[in-house]
Amino acid sequence: MNPYTVVPPRISQGLKDWQSLLPEPLSGDQPLRTARLMLAAAVLSDMPEASLDASADFLRETALIRRVEWQQRLQFLSLLPRERPCERVLLALFMLTELTATAAQRETHPRARAAMDFLLPEACDMLYRTANLLSLEYGVSADEKLGGMAELMPGRPCIAAHRHPYDEVQPPIERAQASPQTLLSLFLLSCAARYAARLAAGALGESREHARALYAELSLILTEHATQYASLLGHAGDPCEALTLRAYALCYALDGLRAQEEDAALRAIYDQAFYAQCAHLHKARRLYLRAHEGQEPPLVDQELPPPLILQPNKGYIRGALRMVGVTLRRGQRLPVGVLPNGADFFRYQKRMNPDVMRVPSHAVVAEHIRRTGQDFRVELAPHPVELMRNRAVDQVRVGR
Repeated sequence: MNPYTVVPPRISQGLKDWQSLLPEPLSGDQPLRTARLMLAAAVLSDMPEASLDASADFLRETALIRRVEWQQRLQFLSLLPRERPCERVLLALFMLTELTATAAQRETHPRARAAMDFLLPEACDMLYRTANLLSLEYGVSADEKLGGMAELMPGRPCIAAHRHPYDEVQPPIERAQASPQTLLSLFLLSCAARYAARLAAGALGESREHARALYAELSLILTEHATQYASLLGHAGDPCEALTLRAYALCYALDGLRAQEEDAALRAIYDQAFYAQCAHLHKARRLYLRAHEGQEPPLVDQELPPPLILQPNKGYIRGALRMVGVTLRRGQRLPVGVLPNGADFFRYQKRMNPDVMRVPSHAVVAEHIRRTGQDFRVELAPHPVELMRNRAVDQVRVGR
């Protein structure tokens, strides 16, 4: 499907009344459905403010789009099950992990694929440590919460994911060299990482100290992931181009999500959001044509690529875990053992983690081991990295 060829409704038809805006939350027994709702909310939350030099006409034209999208986001957030903050963070990390693995398997651009494969062990580790928190503080099995859809085992330890901000930034991929699939995958992953970061930061009011501290650490690491994806994606040259590319990406995301939904009532909500986004795309195209003297915007002749299906990727994730000993230096991936002693990574580690026992991600697992004799994990086979198979030890030297 090409969303430019869809006959859209009027943009104002996307506005909702209170009954539509605040539907009853769904039950929490379908993790993939919840993950899809989170992804919908994630992609709808990142419309950037127009630059200060944008014309008043442009600001007025986009104000209605912004309002409709914000209402769409509130609708999807309202549908999320009523759950503990820890359960929501767990599901957001599950969504990010499976989305990363799915996108990496589809990706053809070597630099984009390398970034996804590099960050996947960190997403896996954050999921594992949140599972330990859920077991430690609430006595809840993350395996049951996720319906057995994910292995829960350590990846590159969170402590090793704390890198100097200089090291996170990647040179942008030339748009002429990137397929639509690459651009769309990077957009979705950057949105998903920012959503999970905000969710973790928003849970800092948690009264349990282990939970509060872990949420803070997760939010920091997730912003690193968002930085890597966003830097690879780069920025469009002008507001009209950015608006059209974003609207096309949202059409892609919502079209894929509605195709995966089996519940008729919920699919109707996705359908409505998709067609509203087609209307936004048509408006963005008109603004682009006006600003560029009739020149067509990017991707106007492109069919939507196949959707990124949220589903278990246990085998692929196991393979990616073999990269736990790799780090970054100014965007370049290399084994941590070859870094010079004065590298930014080591200086940042000393500043951030002078006392390993106070690092929240390690403290949670260490406390679980102290209380029960082992960490909480779910594995279908021994861990791919032999050093990380001992469940009575948290190997925080790995990757640092």
